[in-house]
Amino acid sequence: MKIFEQLLEDYVVDKDITPQALHDKIGAGLVYWADLDLQSLEIDVEPTNNDRINMTAAMQNLLTVLSQLILEDSLTGLFNRRYFKRALKSEMERNVREHRPVGLAVIDIDHFKRINDTWGHNVGDEVLKAVTMIMNRNVRQSDTLIRIGGEEFAVVMPNIRYQAAGDAMERLRADIANSIIPVDSDELRTSVSIGIAVREPNQIIHADELYKQADQALYQAKETGRNKVVLYGPPASTGLSSSEREALL
Repeated sequence: MKIFEQLLEDYVVDKDITPQALHDKIGAGLVYWADLDLQSLEIDVEPTNNDRINMTAAMQNLLTVLSQLILEDSLTGLFNRRYFKRALKSEMERNVREHRPVGLAVIDIDHFKRINDTWGHNVGDEVLKAVTMIMNRNVRQSDTLIRIGGEEFAVVMPNIRYQAAGDAMERLRADIANSIIPVDSDELRTSVSIGIAVREPNQIIHADELYKQADQALYQAKETGRNKVVLYGPPASTGLSSSEREALL
């Protein structure tokens, strides 16, 4: 907790917040300072001081802890929404340079509020962790799985075509729907709704627009019955013929 006391003293404007509250806010992705550049932190230690090595190691540990708190979700161990914005933008820029497609899936656990209201928030947390484990075993190593808030997740999928993205998320959806989550002496089942958008190589759209498209597809999935996968836009919108699309899958 000394780390957070020091942060309050040196960096945080709101001095009324407690160290524990600061820890919780950072863990939830609610950061109190504006884009703190951790790499710019320096230690004023004489080069001949034997404590320099220890101080350097302590600073490296501090930076590691802060990076985890700022960019990772403490419950699931996934990256959080703050990281999501950077990851999606970076991946889209890279795929533009390499002339490759990139997909984005937005995943929402169906009726999650009902789970919390019926079973309690502790069980809700267990459901989030169980769903995270199922998603982890269904995404590719090259994909980035992120908890963007509450019961909502995202998967950034580099170099993936329209139908392949749909097939991958359909497998994930089915795995979750068919899984049993043990709750004390009982068993619980849940499902997810998934919206997908794909930026093809010949399309020029920004990260925010791709996210809006995936979110619109998610909304459609939820409005038409939940426990389903919806892709934004027809494959024909990519400008490729059916045979070309099949050859690229």
